[in-house]
Amino acid sequence: MKKITKVIFAATAVALLVSSAAFAKPKKEKKSKKAEAPAPIVNPDPTGTVDLLDGAEEGVYWLAVADSWGNGDTSIDVGEYTKWASEGSTSLLLDYSASNPANAANAGDKATFYCDALAIVDFTEYKQVVLDINNPTGKAIDFVLVIQDTDWTWCQSAAQSLGAGVNKNVTFNLADLKIPNPTAVHRMAFCLFQENDGPIYVDNIRLVK
Repeated sequence: MKKITKVIFAATAVALLVSSAAFAKPKKEKKSKKAEAPAPIVNPDPTGTVDLLDGAEEGVYWLAVADSWGNGDTSIDVGEYTKWASEGSTSLLLDYSASNPANAANAGDKATFYCDALAIVDFTEYKQVVLDINNPTGKAIDFVLVIQDTDWTWCQSAAQSLGAGVNKNVTFNLADLKIPNPTAVHRMAFCLFQENDGPIYVDNIRLVK
C-alpha cells in the first residue's frame, strides 16, 4: 500500500509541474536599444572656383511637385526658414509627408522639389553641385540630385544618404549625371526618399568649376 501511495504522490507531483510549466508566463524578451541616428555628412569645403547658385536670400524660386504631376509625390511646399542657415540668414524649407521608398533610392515613393528659374543655366565648365542640408528628422534620408536640359532629359544622380543634423558640403559630381546638353540646363530638382515626415532645410547651393 505504501508503494502505491508513493507512486500516486510522485505522479501527482509530475502532473503539477507539467501543469505549472504550461501556464507559466513566457519571459519577456529584452527590447533592443534603438539604432543610433546616422552621422551627418561632413565634407571639406570645395576647392576651385565656387559660384553661388542659390542662397535663399532673395526669395524662393523652388516649387514642390505635390499633386501637380499626378504620381503620388509626397512633397507639400517650399518656404523660407530663418532659424537656420549655413550662408546668409535664410535657408529653403522643404516640407513633405512620409513616403515608402521600398529601401531603394531609384524605386518607390518620393518627395520632389524643383527650380525652373536657375540663376546659372550653362553648366559646361562646372564639375560639381555642392549644398548644405539640415536634417532634423533624426532619420536617414536618401537625397538625389536631378538635372534636366531643354529636352527634359531626366539626369539623376546616385543617392547621398543624409544623416541626422547638419550635412555639410553634400557633393554631386555632374559628370556622373551625363547631361546631354549642359549648356542649356532648364531644371534642377531634389528627390527625397524617406519614411518620415519633414521638413528639412537646404542652403548654400553652389556650382564648382
